[in-house]
Amino acid sequence: MGNTPSPFGLALEAGPLQGIALGDPLNVTGGILSRYRVDDPPNPHPLFAYYLVSVHDELGILNITGMGKINKNDKYGQAIRANFDRVVKSLDGKYGKNLRHLVNKSVSGDQSGTARTFDYLKSSSSWNRDDDFLQALQDGDRVLFKNYSLRGEGYDPLRVISVNAMALSPSESYLTVIYYATSYDRILKEAQSAQDDEAF
Repeated sequence: MGNTPSPFGLALEAGPLQGIALGDPLNVTGGILSRYRVDDPPNPHPLFAYYLVSVHDELGILNITGMGKINKNDKYGQAIRANFDRVVKSLDGKYGKNLRHLVNKSVSGDQSGTARTFDYLKSSSSWNRDDDFLQALQDGDRVLFKNYSLRGEGYDPLRVISVNAMALSPSESYLTVIYYATSYDRILKEAQSAQDDEAF
């Protein structure tokens, strides 16, 4: 477990949790996947206000979301872009050395490790002034995110990282960074199925 990826000091798929106070779950899906808020992880980052983790009783943490602090008076998007660039630069250095880097392009059926950046404003958008950056982001006319699709033993059990610029209002922005463990999708489907079957 020595090489287990540990964003913010929270180890993915490292088994039952020890030494982390979680309190009551925010929600529980199917009785097997619980979501918690963590305010003080072992290795916090100053850009983030708090963290959300999805926990399986046996496998441990399967999903981690860093919730960024709110940037006020950011209608031009300068603060959110600077935060985005800072996080991406760090992730590129740690995980991106052996990945194919693509900009505004998806590759159908690609099974290799990739890092895809999407950064554009829809050509049909009316929010095209410099001070419309967050308004366009909030309305879905602008996107700014990067997804890392990780393949290979050197990354296990980390499978996907997603960095997302978000708009809370036309002048307030925040960043999220989300880590997904290899087994997250499988366990989530099992949990959702178990929750659905509670209807019987």
